[in-house]
Amino acid sequence: MRQAQNFLSRGDKVKVMIQFKGRELAGMKDLAIEMVEKLVAQVEDVATVESMPAMTGNTMFVLLAPKK
Repeated sequence: MRQAQNFLSRGDKVKVMIQFKGRELAGMKDLAIEMVEKLVAQVEDVATVESMPAMTGNTMFVLLAPKK
């Protein structure tokens, strides 16, 4: 979290990735979405969401960009 805020304050983009293993993919998607939403809420003063949480195979990611 602090690293993401540090990178965003320097003007860098941050890609948050959550990788699921085995059976986690079946039951933990909701928990992962909650975690990503919590992270976005905590950095919303310095970042905007460039791409909403998306699933690619067994990986969920969200891209954050610094506010101008």
